Amino acid sequence: MSEPTISTPSAPAALRVVGILPTPQALAWADIAALPRREVGPLAVVCMTGRQVRAERTYAGPLLKDLLAHCGLAGLPRPRLKQSLVLCRAADGYRAIFTWHELFNTRVGEGVLVVQERGGESAGEAADERLTLISAEDLRGGPRNLQRLVSVELAVLPGEGGLSALPSGPGSAGRT
Repeated sequence: MSEPTISTPSAPAALRVVGILPTPQALAWADIAALPRREVGPLAVVCMTGRQVRAERTYAGPLLKDLLAHCGLAGLPRPRLKQSLVLCRAADGYRAIFTWHELFNTRVGEGVLVVQERGGESAGEAADERLTLISAEDLRGGPRNLQRLVSVELAVLPGEGGLSALPSGPGSAGRT
């Protein structure tokens, strides 16, 4: 099976959205900013030990589920979606994982943001915009708080073989 072509923006890509999506894309900062914007806050990001990592009065950007919809999520069969995972990766390799159910069938999905603004200020720096991912509805959001978000991948849980059958690492995008 050939991998789908990834739509590329005219500006440098800030985020790659790949996997089993009908329209995988490399999105520029402006493409992401054009999506519907959600604001949450005040919010303290707390790690599992209870230590506060950061606190901001506001975080703003599109919901992760809106970003996935922009890339054609609605074009996939619902039974396949119900078995899918969303793997978000930071530049340092750290990952946060969400299920389709979390994003579309719980309050969690209303608080998973691709952050472009923190505290009313742009999270970007002229040539080096920095996307962050937060899960504002998590009891302790630290474990799923990503700095320098670089990719989002939609994958389906395999039937036989469990999670070990999931593709991983470079080059796995687009495989089912």
